[in-house]
Order: sequence, then structure tokens, then C-alpha cells
Amino acid sequence: MNCSFKKLLSLFFVIPLIICSLAGISVLSSNAHTTELSPVGITTYNLNVGDTKHIFLDESDKAIQSAVWTSNAPFDVEIISQDSVSCQIKANKYISTTAIITCEYYYQQFNSLTGQIWLIKGAKAFYVKVNEESQTVPPSTPTVPDTPNNPSKTYVYDRGTLGIYKYIIKTDGTAEITDYEYKLETSITVPSSINGYTVTSIGESAFEYCGKLKGITIPEGVTEIKNNAFYYCYAIESVTLPTTLVSIGDNAFLNCKSIESITFPETLTSIGEYAFCGCDGFKSVNIPANLTSIDFNAFASCDSLESIIVDEANIAYTSVDGVLFSKDMKTLVRYPNGKDDTNYSIPDSVNTIASNAFSSCAKLQAIELPQSIKSIGSAAFNLCTKLSQINIPKGITVIERSSFANCTALESISIPEGVKEIKSEAFYGCKALKSAYLPESAETISSMAFLECNKSTLTFYGYEGSESETFANKYGFGFIALAPPVYELGDANTDGNVNIKDATAIQKHLAGIEFLSNRGNSVADFNNDSNINIKDATAIQKFIAGIL
Repeated sequence: MNCSFKKLLSLFFVIPLIICSLAGISVLSSNAHTTELSPVGITTYNLNVGDTKHIFLDESDKAIQSAVWTSNAPFDVEIISQDSVSCQIKANKYISTTAIITCEYYYQQFNSLTGQIWLIKGAKAFYVKVNEESQTVPPSTPTVPDTPNNPSKTYVYDRGTLGIYKYIIKTDGTAEITDYEYKLETSITVPSSINGYTVTSIGESAFEYCGKLKGITIPEGVTEIKNNAFYYCYAIESVTLPTTLVSIGDNAFLNCKSIESITFPETLTSIGEYAFCGCDGFKSVNIPANLTSIDFNAFASCDSLESIIVDEANIAYTSVDGVLFSKDMKTLVRYPNGKDDTNYSIPDSVNTIASNAFSSCAKLQAIELPQSIKSIGSAAFNLCTKLSQINIPKGITVIERSSFANCTALESISIPEGVKEIKSEAFYGCKALKSAYLPESAETISSMAFLECNKSTLTFYGYEGSESETFANKYGFGFIALAPPVYELGDANTDGNVNIKDATAIQKHLAGIEFLSNRGNSVADFNNDSNINIKDATAIQKFIAGIL
């Protein structure tokens, strides 16, 4: 079956695909699933020349992640705006054929049998007919700007086939490869020009599902590889990128499992979402100086990846021991899945752990987080299946969705005072978890926070009458109440000491920046005037200075 036929099918069927191990959403299965549903009915819209129309997916029952809308006649029926659930089209002139507006989208689907959330790829098509009688003036002939390949030539927008390739000629006078008529070739070189027009882009989904391809050379002159361009080309072993390449789109090489290495040119500036997700053959990746935009999931689920090396001249990123950080070392962007270390200490400069930063790092057994950490992204430690030791710093206020999901070796966890919310599936599937301390400060705990944990062995610890006890009783977990700790007068931040930090905590509380816990409130009135105000902060400062 050729690639074109497969893409035609995708207009009528929703094909659920598990993309990678939680590449951006909650929990995904380790096995692929495919389901075919009934053909989707195609809606036809009739427009007059000059009309605009909003088209909606009508997929309100699905949690749409992203969508890409395309027109097969972009100069005749133009997409003038789009978002994840709709697009706006405009009929620019009468066309004798039917235009097709296609939307490829991703959404989440909960599998009630496995308790997993899958990322599903779907597609929907709409027909547009433009009324002939609405054409009042002959359509103008667009001209292509002068280019070295096309001096002073007037050329009507066109599309066509050259051998095994389909293409379009763009308004800037360059060509884009839009499809590859699948033959038996295992190695190809994309043409550098078509009918005298330089090829500057590889179109969306142009080579997707081409399972026979093992080697591909992209010619000089190409500046863009668009979304899904080589999606699921699992047999590709080598890719040669041109020195002119500027951007690589979302999912461009997703699940190209056989690629062992790739050299990024100095001209490359951006890599999109999931671009190399599931490229298990990668052992190292070198980030050039001008590559300043890398989606946090770009190298997710690359199970053999041992190091990410960044050019010292790069202004956005740096690397230490093969781990990718923001240039200022404040954000840990990606820890390589295949790195051999079993223990890792995050540098003290880091205050943010990006979403999925450690996802599927199956070799790590212990991770030390510094007290500088203020934010841990969703799914940050998902599928760290050997992780048995981890501390959560006091500065954290929210445990994000799936942050520690599927940490199947984790036996205990202590969530510090100051955490106000624990989101859905935060500890999903932590089946070995036996004890968890829930702080008094926790005001919101999702009913699904500990989904698929062992209720018969997991016991929560907390304070009697707190949200922790309510949660445990409501959802059938054990609960052991602790005696309330006795804090010294003035210990506003409840860290066991009275010092300048307590004066600062009171000032932040009064300014509405960070609020004191119930325990902190009970001891913050240092001057015993029945009010918590700036006088208490001043009194603490005088006490520390020995004035009081």
C-alpha cells in the first residue's frame, strides 16, 4: 500500500496511536494499540467568491491537544486562521473542482480497562464548493517573484507529480515536496529542484509510514522539514540534513527507531514537539550554537540516549555531564534516558524541572533535589521505574499531574508543608508505595492522585481533622493521625527555628505573596497583640539582633 493511499484512509478513520512514554500527557501504555472506527461523514459547504466561513471539529467530548488544518487548494479556498478546534476559510475564486479542508488532530482518551490515558491521532475532512455564478471578474493570474531559478517569469500556482514525488509551487517561487509515491526504494535523495524551482521544504506528512526507507538525503536549499514529515519511518537508519536547514517540525521523525545518529547543521534554530520522540537508536545529540528553541518533548523516550552536548556559543542552552539545561542553569530541560548513572544530584542553581524532564529514565534509583526547586513539571519523573528515593523540596506548592506516575519502586513519599494542591494521577501506578505524608497545607487533593496504588498497603500520615484525613477516609486508604508539632513562638515558617526567615515569611504573608500555614499563623504573633502584622516581623528582627 503506498503512502498516498494510507493518507487517504486517514481522512476517514481515526487511528489511535501510542506515541511515546507519556510524551506530554499523563500515562501511556508500553504496547501499541490501533483501532478502526466507522468512516466519518463528510460535510460539504457551498460558498460564494469572497465568502468566509468558520469550520468546527465538533469534537467537544475529546480533550483536543492540537490540530493542524490544511487546504488542498490554498490559493482558491484559503485558510486565514486556525486553532485546535476550528478554522476560518475564505473563497478567493471559483474553482471547477471540490476543495478539501483537512484537519489532523490529537486528543486524549481514557481507557477504563487499563486506567491509562492514550494520545490519539485523528483526522476529519470537509468539502467546499464555490459557486460559479458568484465569480464576477476573471481571476487574476498570480505572479511568482523573481528568483535565480525563475527570472521575470509569470507562473500560475501549480501542483504536480515528478516521478515518485508530488509537489506544489509556492508563491515565493520555490517548491515543496508534498508526497512520496511509495515504491521499493530503500534509499533516496530528494531532488534539489523541480522544473527549475528550488525545493525549499518537505511538506507535512510527505513521507509518513514509509516503512521500507532506510536512508534519505535532503538536498541543500531545503530550509524547513514540516510536521510529521517522516512520521513512523521506523526503518530509516541514516538521514543527511542540508546546511541550509532552519526548522524541524512537530513529530517530524517520531518513532524513527533505527536512526543511530544525526548531525544538526549550524543553521538550525528550532526543533518542534515530539520531533525525535522514540528514536531509540540515538546515543548522543549535539546541539549547535543557533539552535535556541527545543520543545521539552523533542527527545522524549529516546531510550539509548546517553548525553546531550551543547555548543558553548549557544545563548539558550547548556549541558553539564550530558544533561540539558537552560543557559542560566535555572531550568533542567532533559535528562538523557540512557545515561548509566543510578544516582543524580540536581545542581543548586536549578529552580524549575521541566515537564517530562526525567520521564522513562529507568536506570535512576535516587535523585536529590535542592531546596532551590520551586516548580516540578507534569510527568517530570513518570516511568522512573527504579526510583526508590526522592525528596520534594519545601518550596513546592503544587504537585503537578503525573509528576511521579509509574514510579513502581517508590515505597514512601513525604510531601512538605506548603504544598497546597496535588493534581490528578500525581502518583498514578506507584504500586509499591506503602506510606505517604500529606501536609496540613494541602487544600486540594485530586480523587485520582493515587489512582492504581495498592489501597490495602498504602497508609497516609497527617493531622487529625485535616484534608489529608478526609481524603484517606473518602477514598478507602488507611490513615494515621500525627500529634500536632509544638512550634516556638515566632517560628512563622515552621522550620523549627526562629530567625530572619520568619520575619520574611510574615512580610510575604502580609503582601499576599506566600501565605502562612495554619501552624505558622498560630505562632506568628510574636508581640502577643492578637494581630499578625509588620510589628511582629520587626519584633523578630529585634529579637535576633539582641535588642529585645
